[in-house]
Amino acid sequence: MRIFLTAMAIVLLATPAYSQGLNMNLMSNPGKIKTQEQAQQETERDNAYQSAIKKLPNQNTKADPWGNIRGGAAQSSQTQSRSGTR
Repeated sequence: MRIFLTAMAIVLLATPAYSQGLNMNLMSNPGKIKTQEQAQQETERDNAYQSAIKKLPNQNTKADPWGNIRGGAAQSSQTQSRSGTR
């Protein structure tokens, strides 16, 4: 009886490891062909996405939140006074 319980314990512990090795994907269907209507809907969706992206403002511009507080004249006067002291 002890040998039977030990064998059952080993089988029960090995079952999850064995099931991970199986490569069965029942949900995917790689051979599915799109209908003309589905292809048209996809192109319309892609075109709508591209037009929405073009409407977004440019994110590459660097914003200086302190720019109007510092001012451009203050920076130039500091560099002139420093260069004259040497």
